[in-house]
Amino acid sequence: MKKKKKSTKYKALAPYLLRIMVGLLFLGPGLMKIKALSGGGHPVVGMLGGIVALAWILAIVEVLAGGMLVAGYKQSLATIPLAVILIGAIILTKAWSDPMSLLWHLVGIAALFQVYTACPCCPFDKK
Repeated sequence: MKKKKKSTKYKALAPYLLRIMVGLLFLGPGLMKIKALSGGGHPVVGMLGGIVALAWILAIVEVLAGGMLVAGYKQSLATIPLAVILIGAIILTKAWSDPMSLLWHLVGIAALFQVYTACPCCPFDKK
C-alpha cells in the first residue's frame, strides 16, 4: 500500500492566509469604528469611560496594525498592540462571564501569537 504524500504546496500557503485573515479581523472593525466615530459616536466610547480620544486611538491602531498584517509589513511589530487590544477587550467587556466570547478572544490572541512567532512569510521581517 502506498503512502500518500502530504502536499507541501498548501502548507506553505497557510501562514499567508492566517496573517491576512488576522489582519482583516482587525482592519474591518477598525474602519467601522472610524466611520462611526466621525459620524457622532460608537459604543466603544462608553466602554472606555467616555473618552473619545481613546476610542480614536483604538480605531487607528486597529486599522494600522491590521493593515500591516494584511500587507505583510513588520508583522512582529503589528501583533503586539493587537494582542494588547484583545486582552483589554476581555477585561473591559468582562468576556470571562461569557465562555464563547472569551473563547473567541483567546483564539484571536493565539492566532496573533502564531503570526508573531512562526509566520515566515513576510519579507520585511527577515533578519
